[in-house]
Amino acid sequence: MESLQELLAEDKELSKIDSNIKGAIAETIAEEMFRAMGFEVRKYGQEFAVPGFGSREVPQNGEAADVIRLMPDLVVTKDRQTFLLEVKYRANGKFNLNEFVKSKKIDAYPYLYAYVVLFSPDHIKIQKAEDLIKGADFVYLDMHTDFKDFVDANIIKVYLRSCWKYFDTE
Repeated sequence: MESLQELLAEDKELSKIDSNIKGAIAETIAEEMFRAMGFEVRKYGQEFAVPGFGSREVPQNGEAADVIRLMPDLVVTKDRQTFLLEVKYRANGKFNLNEFVKSKKIDAYPYLYAYVVLFSPDHIKIQKAEDLIKGADFVYLDMHTDFKDFVDANIIKVYLRSCWKYFDTE
């Protein structure tokens, strides 16, 4: 019979696994949604830009390693406008970039011009990292001034249905 500590450790590990899976689903939804809206989409995170860098067997240390680990997930381009996107999933629909930076034990988020796309079971929102650090709130993707001319609210609604399907919290 497993001890309480072993069960709690298993629950914590399962929670981390679930979180990683939902994060990967959010990235896939973002990738497909932006592609459906006519963007050219490139995967950009550390696993694509520096293959093998994120190895758990040989962790990398230092400021440069921190910057590489925090590379945004996607680069999207439409009508010659290019955006860096960091994709996050949160069941509660809340994400605080300043707290995220503290949790990573770094001094500052290195990609101020990146946009954080926040997925939850209920919405798809976005905000520029630089503005989040200053306390700005997330806004709906089709309402953000930098994206409103490039995105289609109807396509976003289609992909929001995927959020309902894959991020169902019941």
